[in-house]
Amino acid sequence: MTVSPASFVPGVDRIAVNDGQGGFNSEKISDSPQAASTGLGVVIADWDGQPGNEIFVGNDVRPNHLWSRVLKQGTEADDPSNKRAWRDVAALTGCAHGSGGVSTASMGIAVADFDGNGKRDIHITNFYQEPVSLFMNRGGSFEDRCVQYRLHRDSSSVLGFGCQALDYNNDGRPDVAVTNGNIEKAPGEPLQQSPQLFANLGSRFQLADVTDDSGYWQGAYLGRGMTRLDFNHDGRQDFLITHLDSPSALMVNQTETSNHWLAVQLVGTKSERNAIGAQVDVHLEDRVLSNWLVGGDGYLSRNQPTVNFGLGASDNVTRVVVTWPTGEQQVYSDLEVDQYLLLIEDDSEAFTQRFEVAN
Repeated sequence: MTVSPASFVPGVDRIAVNDGQGGFNSEKISDSPQAASTGLGVVIADWDGQPGNEIFVGNDVRPNHLWSRVLKQGTEADDPSNKRAWRDVAALTGCAHGSGGVSTASMGIAVADFDGNGKRDIHITNFYQEPVSLFMNRGGSFEDRCVQYRLHRDSSSVLGFGCQALDYNNDGRPDVAVTNGNIEKAPGEPLQQSPQLFANLGSRFQLADVTDDSGYWQGAYLGRGMTRLDFNHDGRQDFLITHLDSPSALMVNQTETSNHWLAVQLVGTKSERNAIGAQVDVHLEDRVLSNWLVGGDGYLSRNQPTVNFGLGASDNVTRVVVTWPTGEQQVYSDLEVDQYLLLIEDDSEAFTQRFEVAN
């Protein structure tokens, strides 16, 4: 007997609202009959470019949700009580279903500007014999372009869980790392599976060969969570993978590259302290790179709260523009590359963070 997510009673997503006194009030996100689902991955971010965050939820075998705030009926926009409701706009914006027009497994979620158009795209891992979803943001709407970007074949041969967008060689194009592993031992399906790294070549992704003297990358596992960090503060993104029935693995990035980088930590003052939903634009001489501080990226994981950029051969940052969750912008000019910056809302000074690089 096979037990699938559809065998369970779906539940309604809930939001715990801070009461300002150290506690929280939990409430349903919606009373709609369509709100109940089987949520797995979740990302909190500014999806519409307006002040305030929205919530994307990847649902297993049911349509994904993109919860957006709307005014309650009879409430004026300037009402100090801020009475707003949540509405699911995933179907309207094109991210409810995968490229085949059906619901997918939707485990891990990674957010990045994969095509360089300055907008947040979504990569979602899915079930065995089911390609990943690559929702490319077209400005208010999404299109699943996993086939166009050549992700469909190699991702269909595994069951993906945790995934992360990280620029492993700092060339300015976000790549994708995925940890894989089945949920049951089914005939003809591998139970333990190997991790994958997909290199972003601009117009497509390519499964990369990874050199790993420890032998981990060539092994097979029941991979689950994946989180992104710069473990040794050398500007190259590392990641931590968790498994069922085996120890976690810390993958330290030792890619040889002369490319430059920049990492930014944000502290909100008018915004909430973690500044979730903030956008950082790094202006180089020939292009602009965009990245965001989001909540929930990955699968059962919490990333290092920094906004990271691979700069390629560029050694001159003309300016950095931060759009805070309030919608207000700050500009920082003439910054050096290959460093960690601390930027505080309403403070015009960019602080350099010093770390000892571990070998």
